Amino acid sequence: MFGSNLQIAPTPVRIAVRLEPVVSILNIISLPMSLDSNPGIRNWLHGVDDAKHIIEQTNRLMSLCSPEVLIMAVPDYADNFPDFLEQLATLDAVALRDCAARAVADSVHLRLSDQLPKDRPDFSRLIDDEAYFLAYLREVNSEYDSPPETYLRQIHAYLNDPLRLKTETLAHLRQMWTDYIAAEWQQVLPTLEKSVQALSRIDTHNMPIFDSLQAITGRNLRTLFNDDAINQLKSVVLIPSVHNGPYVSWMGYDDTVFLMFGARIPAAVNQLDATELINRLNAIADETRLNILQAIKTAGELSTQDVIDRFNLDKSAASRHLMLLRANELIHDRRENKVKYYSLNPAMIDAITQTLTGLLG
Repeated sequence: MFGSNLQIAPTPVRIAVRLEPVVSILNIISLPMSLDSNPGIRNWLHGVDDAKHIIEQTNRLMSLCSPEVLIMAVPDYADNFPDFLEQLATLDAVALRDCAARAVADSVHLRLSDQLPKDRPDFSRLIDDEAYFLAYLREVNSEYDSPPETYLRQIHAYLNDPLRLKTETLAHLRQMWTDYIAAEWQQVLPTLEKSVQALSRIDTHNMPIFDSLQAITGRNLRTLFNDDAINQLKSVVLIPSVHNGPYVSWMGYDDTVFLMFGARIPAAVNQLDATELINRLNAIADETRLNILQAIKTAGELSTQDVIDRFNLDKSAASRHLMLLRANELIHDRRENKVKYYSLNPAMIDAITQTLTGLLG
């Protein structure tokens, strides 16, 4: 007589704060790709003699063999980086290439950021047909983020030469670890361990997923991730990083995502810790970005094109400034008909003011 409305409750997403050395080191190695906008990696590379070569190599190889691809290729990875490199060395080159091609078509990163197109691409055709590959990447990238076509052609050539892709990627990872990262990792490890220990004590039991993420990372990530996609995960592993600056980055495989964020020790309510404060002051300490904030405050809301027109910026420069302001939570964004609009975040302005008052007032 009466129908049942009972449904199986979804399994809560497990959240953990961990060091994850291999994932964290892969993230560090990939960060030169964001050099222009990331002060955390820019400060580190400032003292590296061969920085220009590192950036070129990283962009060329890790756009395709990204950290996510490497973790997908070696899911049972070792707990230290040298052993992980040995695991990677034994991997079949075609298997690595296929992981890279699948990540282009469908990955945790794309699903979480809601960038997957409605029609999934043909896997084999992505490899065989350069024009199809280029058209697909133009579809999933916004007009402000799409790399030059000559660069994408170089990336596609690697898909058709898997042995070269594996050999050069492995050589790059080994050089980065031996020449630059090994010593850097030992230097930052105590800071990361303290952050993991402090953040692991935060009780997120029974919190909604986005509230849990904000309690640990100190960041409101609701506008970054697709709600349905993140609630379908089994676990989110949160990894503090001293090189991410104000940005978050993420990778994953199957139903697990690893999310890197600025290492922090929780501060008082509505105040920032020292690293968070410095990141935000650095973002404001630029005349163009300060003028953009003032213009957004006056107008209430501006689109990317409004910023381009008002400040006579090219698309890349406008996108870089807005990305840094958004990463530091100085502005909110919303999307309407594929157009992004930006508004001021008064809560963050208040947090900066209160933190400075607490320190210097």
